[in-house]
Amino acid sequence: MVTDSAQPVPDHENFGIAWVNEDYFDSIAFNEVMITTEEDINEEQLLQDIEEKSEPSSLLSTTKQQQHVSYNMVDSKVTTIKNMRFALPVLFFLIAAGISFISMGRHIETERSQIAIFKALGTKKVFILIHYLFYPTITTLAGTVIGTAVGTTIFPNVLISTLSVLFSLPDITGQGFIMYALGGFLMALVLSGLATILACRLIFKENPAQALRPKPPKSGKKALIERLPIVKNKLSYLHLLIIRQMTMNKRRFLLSSFGILACTGLTIGALGLKFAFDDVIDTEFNQVKNYDISASLVEPKPIEEIDNYELEDASFPSPYTSGSVTIDRDIETTYHVIDHNNHDINLFHLDQEIDLNDHGIVISEKLATEHNIKVGDTLSLSVFTPTNTSEELDVQVKEVYTSYTSQGIYLTYDYLTANDVTLPVTRLFYSVEQPNHLSELKTELAEYEDLTRIALKRDQEEDYRSGSESINSIILIMIIASIILVIVVLYNISSINIFERRREIATQKVLGVLPGEINKQILTENIILTTLSVLLGMVCGHFIYKWLSEAIIPEEMAFPQNINLMSIPITILIVYVFTLLVNLFLKRRIKKIQMVESLKSVE
Repeated sequence: MVTDSAQPVPDHENFGIAWVNEDYFDSIAFNEVMITTEEDINEEQLLQDIEEKSEPSSLLSTTKQQQHVSYNMVDSKVTTIKNMRFALPVLFFLIAAGISFISMGRHIETERSQIAIFKALGTKKVFILIHYLFYPTITTLAGTVIGTAVGTTIFPNVLISTLSVLFSLPDITGQGFIMYALGGFLMALVLSGLATILACRLIFKENPAQALRPKPPKSGKKALIERLPIVKNKLSYLHLLIIRQMTMNKRRFLLSSFGILACTGLTIGALGLKFAFDDVIDTEFNQVKNYDISASLVEPKPIEEIDNYELEDASFPSPYTSGSVTIDRDIETTYHVIDHNNHDINLFHLDQEIDLNDHGIVISEKLATEHNIKVGDTLSLSVFTPTNTSEELDVQVKEVYTSYTSQGIYLTYDYLTANDVTLPVTRLFYSVEQPNHLSELKTELAEYEDLTRIALKRDQEEDYRSGSESINSIILIMIIASIILVIVVLYNISSINIFERRREIATQKVLGVLPGEINKQILTENIILTTLSVLLGMVCGHFIYKWLSEAIIPEEMAFPQNINLMSIPITILIVYVFTLLVNLFLKRRIKKIQMVESLKSVE
């Protein structure tokens, strides 16, 4: 449970609720009634009927479960995790399935002589297909079993452990989701099987004698870069050989680049989310909130009385009021009321500070975008006041502000007064020039009997970071999985490339090309392939970041629209480091290629 929307996570040490049987008291007056409704009931009509029938009594307000601050806080965390449950597996699965499709198709192409032997021996095509479909079936089944085991043990435990820091949870154990696992298995099997069938069909069209021989090498021709006068005379033999290899095998080059491109984009998107969470918290507590201490009033007070809470070693208290508001009888959000001379809360948009005046309201960018609200529009507000009454007024939108942690509208006390609406103050903000006096000032404020929930901004920031641990843990898993996928893709693609070119490498060995030069050639090709893939992956990563941020973000939050640039060099460093490591491992495979066996393997 939380006390209000300003508290990001539960404070179990200072606030809680105890349930006591009514028989424990001799007599007690109830001040709240909780109603459980049927699933098909119209809640809005029910609330309206209750308010109409209770007008003569002492009923002051009604609140739906979804509007309760504690429910909203828990629902926000759970909704984010639910959204990630869909977004992350789909993204990883699509990339893995695409790589599997490419790898399986290229694997079948290397088996063309074996397929030709089957055909020459009179084996029916359907049996050849079944033989080669057995491989993707086994690998897909093994991957599904291992993935399901890991997914139902590691990931739930990580989530439960992080959520247990915030909430008192019952004993929760991970459960297997057979239907999800079965669906993933079938989709992966269809894609890898489709690649196998398409590759086999191309070989089936050839007669056995033709398929037994390796594909004739493509005729070499000058690449476009070789025709440039500036470059033509500066190309070494090694560089010329690499360029010819890439231009003669465009299909292999493009298919290889897809896997690295996808992994690069995924890693950039994952790191972008991590930096976005950090940017959200830093912006909220270092740019928007400039106060050092906040204190809530036990009972709302008129703005004229706030000078009674002035402190000697702090700035004059800034008044603040918040509550629920309905815009145009349809949009439910939060209003924030501050003084026009306020310096403790800074609103900004596009890095420009907004001067809140007394001539209209300022609306959050996400709220305005979702409901197509523009500057200059006139809105009808139904304001739910701290004294449990409702006020109606028409306002004009003057500015749009950027907010990452909460959405709503800002307006001033003077603007409300000009519209015949007077709201009392519910919270006070203090700024302190000497941070080492914060604890003393907090103690001094605690002596006021009508002040409660006195909090330091630095403690609120720490609470917010703690509240984001559950999301950060998921993002960390995503980053680790992205890096593992990069390693697997690089090794898999490079291994297939070397296997396909074993005759070519053996020929170079026969011609006296040194092993170091062959390794340098393969490394240079991989570096060029990685460089081009990374350049395209940077663009792809931006779109992945946008998609992920929209998919997992809670309703009341917003992420920066532009990805943090630091995620790009970090991803580039990761990809290049593992490209070099993979090449070191592949040196042994190149060294093991036997010249005689490779050159006479077909004959």
